[in-house]
Amino acid sequence: MRIEGLRTRETGDRIRTQARVSWENASREPFELFFDVPRRDAPHETDSNVFVAASAISAIRSGERRISVEGSVCPLLRDGIVAAAGLFRSWYGCPHPAPAVAPDAGFVAPRALAPRRAAVFASGGVDSSFAVRWNRQNLPPAHPRAFRQAIRIRDLAFPFDPSPERREHVETRSAHAVSVVAASADLEVTEVGTNAMAIEPDFDVFVHWTHGPALVAAGLAAGRRLSDLTVSASHDVWTKIRSWGSHPLLDPLFGTAAVDVHHEGIEATRMEKVAEIARWPEGLSALYVCGAGPFPGGAINCGSCEKCVRTRVALLLAGVERPPSFPDGIPKAADIDALPPIPSSRRLSYYWWELLDALRAAGRFELTEAIGRMIERQRRADAWSSDRGWKGALRRLDRKFLGGLALKARRRWAPR
Repeated sequence: MRIEGLRTRETGDRIRTQARVSWENASREPFELFFDVPRRDAPHETDSNVFVAASAISAIRSGERRISVEGSVCPLLRDGIVAAAGLFRSWYGCPHPAPAVAPDAGFVAPRALAPRRAAVFASGGVDSSFAVRWNRQNLPPAHPRAFRQAIRIRDLAFPFDPSPERREHVETRSAHAVSVVAASADLEVTEVGTNAMAIEPDFDVFVHWTHGPALVAAGLAAGRRLSDLTVSASHDVWTKIRSWGSHPLLDPLFGTAAVDVHHEGIEATRMEKVAEIARWPEGLSALYVCGAGPFPGGAINCGSCEKCVRTRVALLLAGVERPPSFPDGIPKAADIDALPPIPSSRRLSYYWWELLDALRAAGRFELTEAIGRMIERQRRADAWSSDRGWKGALRRLDRKFLGGLALKARRRWAPR
């Protein structure tokens, strides 16, 4: 892999840094990678570490033997890439060793250390809002790790080019949610624009491999004043931390001598996070979890997708029957019965078993029965998508010998 042609241009009060990423061993077209940050946060000089952090996972997956870089690289990041390759080998059996990082200006610290200033990645969702709440409640204002800044990455929810209308609607809702949370916690907001999320365009690869390091790269791009970056945990130690593209063992590997990276929140389950936000009026009023849209009016969440229904159920258990950022109404069994299966990579049961036990303890048996039906629908969908069972064997034979004609005929003539 080559990272070259680093260049910078100014547009108003923002600065865009760009580089060309080319694969040497994989058959892929070059990728123009960029980061767009406010002038106050942009490094004084182009930081090659930003582009190495964003590209390294792709180099590992693609079997690139080296990462040739214009500029210098922090040796801590170099060593982190070696450790990340070992981690992916243990998780997924990735056969490729870490590529050799080869900067033409050598291995040096990226910049002088800044005074301690901590930032958190924020989207307005459950994980990052909980991180802000916990930080404010548990650290004194003068603590070096007390957050001073919230970093919001544009287009984070949809890195793979949805409709312009949907993208604009998502951006508006996320920006509003982050602004409310930041104002409540006295945080300065920094918005970063980047296409780093799409360097590996397959969504399954994105969630299992790359999104934590891509977040860190965006933070490094806007990190001139920062000493610490916090990524909010997606999973917890009680429900089981699983191999994922953002992980407490992975994200810190992509920091540098100038910026430490932390993965926080693994001690709290998703339901505990929602319950804490339920006690925070400002965070509750802006809570944003939904990727659907656009909606009419000023609605923040649709209320009916899987994430919305799951969050509404968790809020109901926390004593909030009508959360302000959701459509009015208490979640019902019919809302759960209406949910279609989700991609198997999301592992629906991971998020719902905790709610199932709590609802059973609360005597909400109509909801527990609906959740049981939903999990069974998901089990069947997962078995279908992974070709398990005798039906899966028939589909494999159909694809191998008939090119999928039997399945196409069945779909064509099936009753509607």
